[in-house]
Amino acid sequence: VRVELVQVKRRFLRGVVRERLAPGAARGAPACERVDACGGCPWMPLSAEAQRDILGRELDRMLARALGGPAPLSAPVGVPPSLAWRHTTRLRWRDGAIGYRPARSHAVLDVPGCPVMAPTVAALYAQVRAALAPALVGQGTLRISADAEAGTLALEPDRPSPGLERAVAR
Repeated sequence: VRVELVQVKRRFLRGVVRERLAPGAARGAPACERVDACGGCPWMPLSAEAQRDILGRELDRMLARALGGPAPLSAPVGVPPSLAWRHTTRLRWRDGAIGYRPARSHAVLDVPGCPVMAPTVAALYAQVRAALAPALVGQGTLRISADAEAGTLALEPDRPSPGLERAVAR
């Protein structure tokens, strides 16, 4: 990649990718066409092996830092399945658009669905989009969660919205 540095500090550098020159060896085809715009699944384009290696090294680094020396264990960490595993999702809404907030942005990327949502969450999200999107005025956050053991679904807005309350009451 070609990166433009936007912030230089003593302990870190922050940059913005301006151009992708070639895919890395561990990069694969992501299961979602919105992965670059959405910001919700930054690990999705990497293979499970690459994710495990990176997460294992990060765990070792954090343990070593917390303990003041080498980490006492270096076991591989598990990596969740790449699709249909998320049983809770927090979505943003803004004036009828429902979706995710891209990285470093307050905009709302309107997404019709997400391959990472568990089937029960995806089904509730589809109903929310169909029934509630026109009623969502202003902006806010919705949390959708599914508890398979209890057989419950929850839709929790972070703030009152008259349009949302009328739509749910129907």
